[in-house]
Amino acid sequence: MATKYNKTEESMIHKGRTLWRIVEISTGQKGGWIEHVRNLSPFKNCMICGDVKVYESAIVSGDAHVEGQAEIHGNAKVLYYA
Repeated sequence: MATKYNKTEESMIHKGRTLWRIVEISTGQKGGWIEHVRNLSPFKNCMICGDVKVYESAIVSGDAHVEGQAEIHGNAKVLYYA
């Protein structure tokens, strides 16, 4: 499986869930926050930046790029070039 980001030691409790800050391996740039590695696909160019939070069963994949203060949760899917 391709790896493009790592979870850092930085965490937060958000709505009763532990979220982990990610860092992009190729640039060292801090990304957003995920609950599980399955929240952000390791394939293609998708990425979450800033204070974006992805948790529960939500998935960001494809070439989707999410920035700002967005929260993606529940069964939401952000796909392709969103």
